Amino acid sequence: MNYEESIVAWLLADAMVQQYLGDRIFPGVPKQGTPGPYLVYRESELTGGYFLHRRHNSTGVEHALEVWDTDAERCKAAADAIMDRLDDARGIIGAVTVQAMRCSGAGADEQQDDSGNDTWWYRRRLKLTATYVRNR
Repeated sequence: MNYEESIVAWLLADAMVQQYLGDRIFPGVPKQGTPGPYLVYRESELTGGYFLHRRHNSTGVEHALEVWDTDAERCKAAADAIMDRLDDARGIIGAVTVQAMRCSGAGADEQQDDSGNDTWWYRRRLKLTATYVRNR
């Protein structure tokens, strides 16, 4: 299990996150037709994803997280549940030991579905930064 798989499994173990997302967490893009709310994550374009702390034998990572839903309030509530679970988490999480983790809000917006209907999608953007070591 790698870092991303460990964090996703740990997120899904939280009752509030599970209540909102079920198993709707995707790397990169969601499956077509997925109902909201759902979470999409990817390595941050700003840092290229991973960076190493050779002195401390640890790896740092930054991810962009996006929560999508057709209901603005539910979208915000799901994003808040994710932030509550991730922000300031430390310790053994799956295959990694997290030394420090920060999850913060990075904005919100809305856009109309491009499939020709009048559905509006709401997005909450989060930024996740963590430093971890792999468990042996």
